[in-house]
Amino acid sequence: MNDISAPEQYDLQTAALKVPPHSIEAEQAVLGGLMLDNNAWERVLDQVSDGDFYRHDHRLIFRAIAKLADQNSPIDVVTLAEQLDKEGQTSQVGG
Repeated sequence: MNDISAPEQYDLQTAALKVPPHSIEAEQAVLGGLMLDNNAWERVLDQVSDGDFYRHDHRLIFRAIAKLADQNSPIDVVTLAEQLDKEGQTSQVGG
């Protein structure tokens, strides 16, 4: 009985072509909106998660925003940069 399986290289090539739908601009708008209006966190808390972000750096930024919100800290560029630095993720988000 012949067991037909795809070559491993084909699987890697196919996987590279399977990019989920995403919008970098929408991700940036969500993150920027959360920094501009800290009250927005309460509105998106149950609707958006870090897994909704396509880019890894955006996921890290969203997680840092979530931590700041959980601590009732202001969410702005300065506090976000400090949080990312504290977690050792500044270079991973391009900072």
